Amino acid sequence: MALATAAAGAVRAVMSAGARPCGFMVHRTPLGYLPVYLEVRRETSKYQSVEATVIRGLEGNVTQLVDELRNELGELDVLSRAGGDSLVLWGNYMDECTEYLLRRGF
Repeated sequence: MALATAAAGAVRAVMSAGARPCGFMVHRTPLGYLPVYLEVRRETSKYQSVEATVIRGLEGNVTQLVDELRNELGELDVLSRAGGDSLVLWGNYMDECTEYLLRRGF
């Protein structure tokens, strides 16, 4: 019972800080970092490097997260990985995604 009360208090604290409830969750890493990464991928046919921002540790409605990121950042080329637990945004949006997730209370 005490755990449920503490969790409810934490939710109220986040809500009062300006975050709103959503249908998705971004789980932090074991060290407490947001799981937003920049990967550099080599295109084998063209020998060019392509940057991709990867958000891992997703749970829930990933489509809602994509819609919110598009509202925030403009049109994005997005790939949702199998299982829906990670998202790939083509381009370097690491700082923007991290700031957005922090504003949302994750």
